Amino acid sequence: MMLLADAIGWGGAACLLLAYAGLSSGRLTAGLRYQVLNLAGAGGLVVDGAFRHAWPSTALNVVWLGIGLAAARRAKRTGVQAASRRAKRTGETASRRAKRAGVRA
Repeated sequence: MMLLADAIGWGGAACLLLAYAGLSSGRLTAGLRYQVLNLAGAGGLVVDGAFRHAWPSTALNVVWLGIGLAAARRAKRTGVQAASRRAKRTGETASRRAKRAGVRA
């Protein structure tokens, strides 16, 4: 069981580092992908911290999860709404947008 908690904790730490490095390097925006990485990271550290009875760390990561859930919900809602408004305004479909960007749809 300890090996599983270790693996989950290390996976969580890796997710948090990927999110931070991605945002800092400009490879990620503060959108849904970033928030999902943060959620996975905090969740992994909650599991590991609770297993080890490291309550300050566990409490911090539970709060981190709450903030991340709210931010992910907002990112998902605004991302979908923004794309929908843009499509309505311009009459552009996803395949047209992909073609314009040089991506095969």
